[in-house]
Amino acid sequence: MRAFRYMAVYNRRGQLDKQGFGTVSICVSDYYARRYVNTGVKLLPSQWDSRRRIVRPGVAGSREKNEYLRNMVADMEAREWSLRQSGIAPTLETVIRQTTAKRSYLVTEFVRTDYINNRAIKRNTVRNYITLCKHLDAYKKGLHFGGIDYKFVTDFATYLRNCISVNSARQMLSTLRAVVREAIRRDLMDSNPFERIQLQSQRVEHESLTVDEVSAIERAGGLSATGGIVRDMFLLSVYTGLRISDVLALTPHDVRIIDGERWLYRKTIKTGAVVEIPLSRIFGGKGDRILLKYGIGKGIDDRYFKLSPNVTNSIREFCTAAGITKRVTFHTARRTSATLLQSMGIATNVVQKILGHSNISTTQIYAQTTHDQIATAVKTAFAQ
Repeated sequence: MRAFRYMAVYNRRGQLDKQGFGTVSICVSDYYARRYVNTGVKLLPSQWDSRRRIVRPGVAGSREKNEYLRNMVADMEAREWSLRQSGIAPTLETVIRQTTAKRSYLVTEFVRTDYINNRAIKRNTVRNYITLCKHLDAYKKGLHFGGIDYKFVTDFATYLRNCISVNSARQMLSTLRAVVREAIRRDLMDSNPFERIQLQSQRVEHESLTVDEVSAIERAGGLSATGGIVRDMFLLSVYTGLRISDVLALTPHDVRIIDGERWLYRKTIKTGAVVEIPLSRIFGGKGDRILLKYGIGKGIDDRYFKLSPNVTNSIREFCTAAGITKRVTFHTARRTSATLLQSMGIATNVVQKILGHSNISTTQIYAQTTHDQIATAVKTAFAQ
């Protein structure tokens, strides 16, 4: 009996997905019929060499992808010859099924070209998935879903904790867990190894800034043009409690005049909660003055700030100029806002509404108890 033929085929149905990618399949055929095995490898038409039937050299990950395709064919050939040597006449279905080709999807390929592209995922979350792929490639190139078991996850967790923080490692494992759940839903995996694993986290005390430190940032001079804009964005977050995503999306349309005073009404991007902030009064109207400064000549739907969310270098610039040595991120401004509002005697439930938290316990975590508050409370309680 003639041996089966195996051949890589690109986009056999002639239908690209919404992002313009086509899928590579392995065609398994004999004299009478042919069957196709979906490899899970997705490529743009320009990335496939139709003459040589390989991923073109120079395409990102081409070596791993081509090796993966060769290994799939080798696995099926080995299964075919094993059946023949045992005196069993193989069928196309038997060879394909028993090599469990569908469980050999490359994990990183699946995440990059399928999972991300076909789901409504926010930009920051996409970055998490891309970072996960980088860690997986660094730990074990060519990983397929069949290789994700309890031992792999625990070993990968150890690897992550040796190169990134405990909480960052937990985030990566949580992201991998989401991918595994989707793979199980698509019948690419049979069991979930995360069911027996408890993800570890570590409580981190995030610092907020003091009134004096905020004042030092206000006075900081000698900044670059971008540094000055980011400094004002940061201060606006301190004075309103807005996240960086909402600061960057602000337009004059978000500001309303009510009883002669300016209020900010905005549906937040992250949670969809509506925040109501009395711009004219909160923190003496400092945030309102920043918006007025950047609102000159703006149309009703024009954004006040047109910068990339990656502002880390500019934050370092104005913190250095202000003499602040704490580790400061843009989210520090939001925590500072909560802490300062609480120290002024603003009720926690009001702070919750300003920040747009759905759970008051989150607000309580954000609003740190300051040294002065502790001292005042103790003096009052133990006054002679």
